[in-house]
Amino acid sequence: MTLVRMREKVFRRGGLFAFLTQNLDRVGNTLRLARLVRRENAKLVHFNDHRAFWSGVLGARLGGAKVVLNVRDTLRPGSSPWKSRVALRLCDVFLVLSREMAERWTESLRPTTSDRRQAAKIKYIYSIVDLKRFRPVTHEQREALRDRLGIPKSACVVAYVGSFHYKKLQEAFIRNTIPALVSRVSRAHVYFVGDFDPVSNPFAEKCTDAVVELKLENHVTFFGYIPSPEDFYQAADIIALASEREGLPRCMIEAIACGTPVAAFDVCSVREILEGWQCGEAVDSNNYEALAAALSVPAQDPARADIWRKNGPAVAAKLFDADRNVKAHMELFQRIVDDASTNPRT
Repeated sequence: MTLVRMREKVFRRGGLFAFLTQNLDRVGNTLRLARLVRRENAKLVHFNDHRAFWSGVLGARLGGAKVVLNVRDTLRPGSSPWKSRVALRLCDVFLVLSREMAERWTESLRPTTSDRRQAAKIKYIYSIVDLKRFRPVTHEQREALRDRLGIPKSACVVAYVGSFHYKKLQEAFIRNTIPALVSRVSRAHVYFVGDFDPVSNPFAEKCTDAVVELKLENHVTFFGYIPSPEDFYQAADIIALASEREGLPRCMIEAIACGTPVAAFDVCSVREILEGWQCGEAVDSNNYEALAAALSVPAQDPARADIWRKNGPAVAAKLFDADRNVKAHMELFQRIVDDASTNPRT
């Protein structure tokens, strides 16, 4: 196995210079990867990122290798799928992260996927979670974590884990869900865990302003970055997710591995995991009142929350185990290579 770093400058602003420089980089990557594939007699190139794919797919093809594209998200609402349709035709396997994600991409890429040969390229293998790191803790360990993190003992803790970005919709969550949650559970406290810099990030500043405007300071803490997010997964009563879109939300699968339930909008993969395996609740996207009700379950229906907590780690062990999913990748790659040997390109 050879790891290849695709060299390509990224420009936040467009213009002719940026366009020319980026595409010159891509030409260089194409030639470099084609030479490498031929020299190493590589049968397969796995692109782990869409930018790497567009920077190197022609080189992989020129070198004679099969191509796997890993896709980790879904389309932005209102965006055109034409580029993804082209990617599907250029790759041999369009690899996604869940069954529901495969179904959504198949639907999004019609009419291309009306061709069964193209639709058959869309396959899924679940993500990997480090089950030694993300695991349940005892009641005593949980209380110790809360003490260390400065969490009041009486608080019903909701954690929202993720960087501050418009895709994650934290501002709308603050304005529409937290007041409804507090009206249901007066001891609710929401901790936002992840990169938070209101000085350099205008969206983070908007979130801060919303908390002040709604007088929610006693119910919201912007905790910021933490190198061990599992501490909050293990300390929280429930995890919130109100994103605009996702592929397979990492905060969801890491949380349930820790035995902490999740309440989320029904972005991709959420119903499949939370409702399919009874380890949390999915509500219709943009239904902030329903999300508040789901986040209230640990305080208002502890027996139901206990079922979610019990089911989560078993689901994670079944679906997200590293050994199982590494083996699934290797078996997929071997099938692709075997197919390349028995059915060479003409």
